[in-house]
Amino acid sequence: MNKALEKRKWVITVLIVVMSFGLGFFVRSSAGAGTSEPGTAGDPIAAQSYVDQMASFQVVDYNGEIPKGSRLIGYEGTEFVLRAGSAKAIEGPGGGLADLTNGNTYLQGDDIKQNHHILISRSDGRGFSIEGTQTVVLVKGKYRVE
Repeated sequence: MNKALEKRKWVITVLIVVMSFGLGFFVRSSAGAGTSEPGTAGDPIAAQSYVDQMASFQVVDYNGEIPKGSRLIGYEGTEFVLRAGSAKAIEGPGGGLADLTNGNTYLQGDDIKQNHHILISRSDGRGFSIEGTQTVVLVKGKYRVE
């Protein structure tokens, strides 16, 4: 009987210890939950530096119009969106322009669609030529106009 009583005491002790740890964990996690509203300064959905970086597109329109026949050449990592007008892709030796909106690649002379997010992946002369009047382009990154 002694062994059965000792075993029972041991099982009860183990259960009490496990339940104490569980209760302590629950109280700690509950205390930390809800202290900051999601989207507030205490719990931001995105860091301010990330938002600032993502919202850093420049409008390239040269007082309302980029001259027809101009070439906008981007460098590695440059992104752009054709907002108005028309343009054709300029392919580099390593390939074309990546259309991040639909997953296509623009090759030499392809018409660039308006409002598509385009990425220039290498600094090898890729970009686009302005074909229409009143062309407006949003650009993020390093570029030059020729």
